[in-house]
This record gives sequence, structure tokens and C-alpha cells, in this order.
Amino acid sequence: FQEDKAIETAAAFLRKRPGWAMDYYDLVTLVYLADRHQLLTRRRTITRDEYQSLPWGMAGRRLLDDVRRSANDRWNAHVDTDHVNKRCTLVKDAPASALSRADLASIETVWSEFGDLDGVTLMRHALRLPEFVGSDDRVPVPLETIARAVGHSEADVARLLAHDEEVREVDEFMESLTRSLVHA
Repeated sequence: FQEDKAIETAAAFLRKRPGWAMDYYDLVTLVYLADRHQLLTRRRTITRDEYQSLPWGMAGRRLLDDVRRSANDRWNAHVDTDHVNKRCTLVKDAPASALSRADLASIETVWSEFGDLDGVTLMRHALRLPEFVGSDDRVPVPLETIARAVGHSEADVARLLAHDEEVREVDEFMESLTRSLVHA
């Protein structure tokens, strides 16, 4: 999970709304759609989250957990979540330092297509995505399912999964190295 990119992507969408605020279901849906667009165009996602189908649409699991629980200090440093009104407000900007030009292009494309939609219309769109699984619970949706849904061939899906596994191994190595340096 690329936490910095998730926060910066959320901030990019929040900056586009008056008062830098929006319904948190809309926010996580827009971030999901940006990840999905990036998967379509670049064969990778922006946030590298784990995806799930929920009764109201699709979302990244880690991002949604950060939004709903407000237990992540890095998230909370930038975004205030009002759980009563289910709204997120950008309280400290997160400049797009971790986002690539391609990431920003996906965010802009998603915003131009979906940014003006009200929450109900955005939710209806999310419920029509081919990877959506109708259920009353959270249902994990593997990356390969989303890749197929956006139109990637089986060969592309195999390459994507191999690359994703390599990146995860490097990330795990770097995390263990960081932990060992901290404890040294």
C-alpha cells in the first residue's frame, strides 16, 4: 500500500471541492476510480491498495479503513474525518510529491468524468462496474479481476501479477531493512 500516494490522491480530489470537503464514500470511490484508470492505462494502480466490493461500490481496503477509523496519524495530519456526517475535509494540503505525471493525469481524467456527479449518481456508476460483487458485506476483489474488467488480456494480467509480486518483495525487503536499522 502506497500510503503517501493514497493521501496525495485524496488531497488532489478534496482540493477540487468547495471547502476542500466531500462525502467520504465519494472520496474513496474517486480514489478507486483513479486507481482503476491507472490500471487501464499504465498496468498499475496509484495506491497499490487491496480492493473490495462493498454494498455501495468499490474501494481500496486500506484507504477506507483509514477514513472510517481515523486511526492513522499520517492520514489524520492531512484529512479530518467527520464520522457523524461522513465527510472528509482537507485540513493540511498534501502536495503531489509522490505522484507521477501519469498518476496526476489519471486523477484529472477521473475528476473530469466524475467530479461533478452527486453522491447517488457516483454510487450508481460504481455499482455498474463489471468487477463489482453485489453483497451486504466486504468482498475482496483481486487485482487480476479488475485488470480483466478494464480489458487487459490474460498475458497482460500475468505480467501485471508478476510485476506486482516483485514490487511487494522489494517493499517487504525495504521494510525489514528499515526496521533492522531502527533497532540497531
